[in-house]
Amino acid sequence: MSNCQEAEGEAPNDLVVILLSVFNGARFLREQLTSLSAQTHRNWVLFWRDDGSNDESRRILLEFTEEVGADRVIMLAHPVGRVGIAASYRSLLQAAPEEAPFFAFCDQDDVWMPDKLARAVAHLRAFPSQQAGLYCSRQVIVNKMLRPLRLSPIMRHLPGLRNALVQNIATGCRVVINQNARRHVLSVPVPKGSLHDQWAYLVVSAVGGKVFFDPIPSIFYRQHNANEVGNQGSIPRRFWRAVKRGPVPFLRGLAENLYALSEFEALSPEAKKLLLESSPLQSRNAFVRFSALRKLGFYRQTLLEDLLMRLWISMRPLPPPEKPLRLPKA
Repeated sequence: MSNCQEAEGEAPNDLVVILLSVFNGARFLREQLTSLSAQTHRNWVLFWRDDGSNDESRRILLEFTEEVGADRVIMLAHPVGRVGIAASYRSLLQAAPEEAPFFAFCDQDDVWMPDKLARAVAHLRAFPSQQAGLYCSRQVIVNKMLRPLRLSPIMRHLPGLRNALVQNIATGCRVVINQNARRHVLSVPVPKGSLHDQWAYLVVSAVGGKVFFDPIPSIFYRQHNANEVGNQGSIPRRFWRAVKRGPVPFLRGLAENLYALSEFEALSPEAKKLLLESSPLQSRNAFVRFSALRKLGFYRQTLLEDLLMRLWISMRPLPPPEKPLRLPKA
């Protein structure tokens, strides 16, 4: 690893550990790996694991290892087989060297712009080292042939805890976190029904960290039929898909997020206050729930999505989590 740390004369404390979980990604994987090689920030190492593929993904990554060097591409041998997205990326994050300053989530079917890592490192280095930090950006949505379709939406409101509990703006493929954020993200397991990217956004927000959303795109986000988790299109389309899913998945996810936060020892004063004030959301009285929501200040990034969230919380109480909240002292 020392060779890659010193590449192009860059300082060792600029090392980025790229984390890649693959599952039957051979169709587009080579293009993504090529975009990693083309990064202007040369000080990176790739940690990857195969999540049970039965195609050529593993062979492609082994060939890439030969091309760039075994000191720059590290295969994670355990756990073996299919464990799912959240568990796979958690395993990669745990295996990554804890002394590295930056960690970048990577998807198998996108293409990174050449300055993606350089921009992320520049912004994260501006944060105090003792503060958890997360960088994410806009993306160019492309079809399977990489023809541009549209830009992902710009954030209309600043990122923060009261957004992170009810919406994920930090899709994993565009997320880079710092060392302090990694430590907090790994301290409590990802809650049931959540993913590694949403959890990272929520944790960094809950421990008083800083989230920077870059309005300049950093990746080409490929849309195709095999996307397991992906951008869901325009705002009206996302809205109608949410309507079809109904309130239960959303309310269950919010309940599990609140429970997971209650397991932390390092919550910010804002997060502790929010946990203490969240119990009325379980009331059977719609007026009580709606009043609590106004006080809590949850928000989503678009008006339609925000109105739907408020409607759902007004319609039915928040289900109790599988375990009771460990409420902090007031």
